[in-house]
Amino acid sequence: MKEKICVWIVDNAIWIREEIKFCGIDNYMDVIFDSQRFADLCESINEGTEEEKGYVNGLTDKKGSLICTLIRRTFE
Repeated sequence: MKEKICVWIVDNAIWIREEIKFCGIDNYMDVIFDSQRFADLCESINEGTEEEKGYVNGLTDKKGSLICTLIRRTFE
C-alpha cells in the first residue's frame, strides 16, 4: 500500500504543487482529499474489508494518516 501511495504522489506531484501555490500550505490537503484523483487512489488501495466499508472512499484512519504523512514529508 505504501508503495502505491508513493507512486501516486510522484505521478501527481505537479498537480499537488499547483494546489499548494493556489490554496496555500494550510488548505491544499482539503482540495486533494476532495478530488477524483484522490478517490481513485483510495479505490486502488482498498482491500474490501468490513472496516473500509464504514469510511468514505474506504479511507480508514490508518490509511488517511499514512497518506497525509507521505504527502507532507514530500511537499512541506
